[in-house]
Amino acid sequence: MKARAIAAALALALALTGCGRSGEGPGPAVRWEMLAEEPENRAERWYDHAAPELITSDSYGLLVPYIGGEASDVDGETGWLFGLATREGLIVTDPVYTAVSLYSWYDESEGCNRSCPALVLRSAVPRETPPPDNPDIYYGSAAYDDRYGLAALDGSRYTGQIFTDIIAYTENGCLGITADGGALMLSLDFEELWSWEPGALPLDGLLEAAQSWQPFQLDGGWLAYIPDWREDETPEAYVNLADGSVQTSEPEGFGEAGDASRTGSLYDGGRYYVRGRDIIIRTNAGEEYAVSPAYGQISTRYDISGDRLLTHGGEGTALYDFTGRELRRFPGDVGFFRVNEDTPALIQKTEYLIDGDGAAYPKLRVTIYDRDGRLLMEVDGPAEQFHDRLLMADGGSCRLTDLEGRDLIRLTRPTADIPAEE
Repeated sequence: MKARAIAAALALALALTGCGRSGEGPGPAVRWEMLAEEPENRAERWYDHAAPELITSDSYGLLVPYIGGEASDVDGETGWLFGLATREGLIVTDPVYTAVSLYSWYDESEGCNRSCPALVLRSAVPRETPPPDNPDIYYGSAAYDDRYGLAALDGSRYTGQIFTDIIAYTENGCLGITADGGALMLSLDFEELWSWEPGALPLDGLLEAAQSWQPFQLDGGWLAYIPDWREDETPEAYVNLADGSVQTSEPEGFGEAGDASRTGSLYDGGRYYVRGRDIIIRTNAGEEYAVSPAYGQISTRYDISGDRLLTHGGEGTALYDFTGRELRRFPGDVGFFRVNEDTPALIQKTEYLIDGDGAAYPKLRVTIYDRDGRLLMEVDGPAEQFHDRLLMADGGSCRLTDLEGRDLIRLTRPTADIPAEE
């Protein structure tokens, strides 16, 4: 979805300042004194100057997003601004991104999501043409447009915010629309594989289709182009990912990527099978486990992360380890955080609470549990897990913590909107 019209984005993207090491290279951390100083605030910079964009370096290690600001859109809803920090909590970029996510794609042959060590960074830029009096004619945003860029997970490579849309993520790379109206296919090493010139896109209506939904179906080395005006959802054309060539006939073998001989349901670490009351789990390492949920916990929906199983039944949600031991039973529905494939996830319960003060929107509460079902914290704003870090907006603070809730970054949240012109 397009970036919303962000009333406070420019103000809250913060011209952060610090004192310490000078120059462009990475150096020791320096203290960042917050605009509203509070004893619990914690924020240290990698650089001693404002960092409105990612500076590439081989020294950061793993980069993680943190929440560093918030803004209101044209509907009055809250949007969040993200920056990048090291795993230890040193700030590498100011909070200038409207979204940060891990690069991932859907693997048709295995029926699951895959990811690679790259970040997708979304930012907002003012539109060149001022919006009309009625901003509702725009899809999502009146005054701002999206930009996207790719960065290595360790910050060693960065494309810049070169795309207006990324319309296909694949294991071969990504296809994006450039600001001049062309298209560019980048490898996962951010090298150009092929491009389509502006004004000469070989797919009819691609720019319009890209703004409304993801118009491609990925199958092996091909992309099937299915614009939303094709009511029967049959592909209009097929794009060869190797060279960008387009054909209207279906390629040989298209739609046969899945292995019909494979049975069971896939999870990130293997497959599981439902046999009566038993859940048979077979890991990719060749291990096999059998878990027998208690009566009332038998369901068609099971979630697995690492060596933990969640069963969803009429009596709520139950947590088991792979030995079959029940660790915790939760009233209602809980789930694992969505994380990359090699990171065991914590457990979260998201609720929207209606208070009695006539608030226009329900209040968000996220309850976070460890992998044994023990309560870690309750958060009154959004919370996400990224590798072994938690980022959240909680009470009067934006926080980046370890998985036990210890602060690595804590920033005071603004108490009122700041007009963008200020």
